[in-house]
This record gives sequence, C-alpha cells and structure tokens, in this order.
Amino acid sequence: MLTCEHKEVNTPDREYSCAWNILMAILSRSGTTIPPPEIAEIAASVRATRQSHHLTQAQLAGLSGTGLRFISELERGKPTLALNKVLAVLSALGLRLVVRGDTP
Repeated sequence: MLTCEHKEVNTPDREYSCAWNILMAILSRSGTTIPPPEIAEIAASVRATRQSHHLTQAQLAGLSGTGLRFISELERGKPTLALNKVLAVLSALGLRLVVRGDTP
C-alpha cells in the first residue's frame, strides 16, 4: 500500500505532487513508465523535426553519431538517456536545449 502526506515534493527545478510520485511508483513496479512532461516534449520535438526534414531514424543516427536504438528510445521518451548524445541529436536537427527557472 502506498500512502503520501499532503504536501508538495520539491525538486530543484519543479514541484511534483504526491499523486505524481505514487503514480510513478505504481508504474515502475508494473514495468510501465510515463516520461515526465519535459522529456515527452523533447521526444515529440525530435520526432517532428526529423520527419519535417524527411529523415529516417537511421539517417538521423548517422548524422548525429548515435545509433538507431538511441534515436528510437529518445523519440519514445526514455528518461535515462545520455545527455551528450541527446545534445548531439538536437544539434544535428538544428534544435537546442534551453534551461530556465520557473518564474514566481
């Protein structure tokens, strides 16, 4: 049984509710994962940009110096990918990662 106090869990860049943490615990036990919204946004941007350039996943892998499996996992939102490889893919597509703090 999972329980949670009624408070927010603070992380350096975002606040997640207890409900989110419980959901992630349940899904991790079942082997199912849902990428956080930021990862899903990166995944969708990579896929859309790749398709707009009429590139296959294999072609993008070659252009970015990564592998086909990596591109597939990135586009599916796998949350544990190497940042240097993600940045290489973004660069190959003419995209960049912007980090900013939340505004009050």
